[in-house]
Amino acid sequence: MSEWLATNKIKLAVLSLVVGNILVWGFFFSQPDGKLHLKFYNVGQGDSIFLETSTGYKILIDGGPDNKVLGYLGADLPFYSNKVDLLILTHPQADHLAGLLEVVKRYKIKTLWVSNGRVDSRLFKDWEQLSRR
Repeated sequence: MSEWLATNKIKLAVLSLVVGNILVWGFFFSQPDGKLHLKFYNVGQGDSIFLETSTGYKILIDGGPDNKVLGYLGADLPFYSNKVDLLILTHPQADHLAGLLEVVKRYKIKTLWVSNGRVDSRLFKDWEQLSRR
């Protein structure tokens, strides 16, 4: 029994070191690299642009016509972060707005900039309710 316990302690220690290394290096490589990153997300009809400044400030401009933007954000934001520093909606047409509904639900938005444009649609009414939170 003590041999089994000793073998499992060693396996647990090695596994802990491997997982610890993965977490430390993952955090290290997700830090800002001092460069501006500009990405145009292929969300189909419409637009979605992601910027990360040299200091790590994250900006999302528009969201496209569906939830494709979520996949791109998931790949570009570190696994431990659910924050977008600035979200900009240039105008409230569906091809720029629809993807932002889920973004606002899933991510913490620090600052929100919205154009003065208004549309009489169910989508825009949903947006207004979500953005008031």
